[in-house]
Amino acid sequence: MKFNLLFLSLDDIMVLEFIGYSLEESLGDTSIGILEASNKDEAIHMLESQKVDLIISDMDMETLQSFEFYEKIKLDNEYKHIPFVFLSSLEEDQNTAAVKEIEHLFVKPLDVDHLLQTLHNILSK
Repeated sequence: MKFNLLFLSLDDIMVLEFIGYSLEESLGDTSIGILEASNKDEAIHMLESQKVDLIISDMDMETLQSFEFYEKIKLDNEYKHIPFVFLSSLEEDQNTAAVKEIEHLFVKPLDVDHLLQTLHNILSK
């Protein structure tokens, strides 16, 4: 089985590779495809051109306006089923996430084990 993860504007390619490798290891007979987008137009193009199983978005993306993108995706019948995980460097984003009913928000520095367990649980469903 193959899962495609869409990463929105994560700075460090090593983080992407680590997450992909770790998930492949924990999910067994699975491969992980890493898709990257740095703005809203690229993200929409990825969604339209490929199957995306999970979106991981940096909250600090000025070019994407992450919350607005999340809300747009959740209103679209074609994409609203795709799970969303947010990463943020700001503690106050937890309040905004709670108001917007965002289930998965991780504040940096990341608890990598908890992040990987959450991603594993999402993809195992």
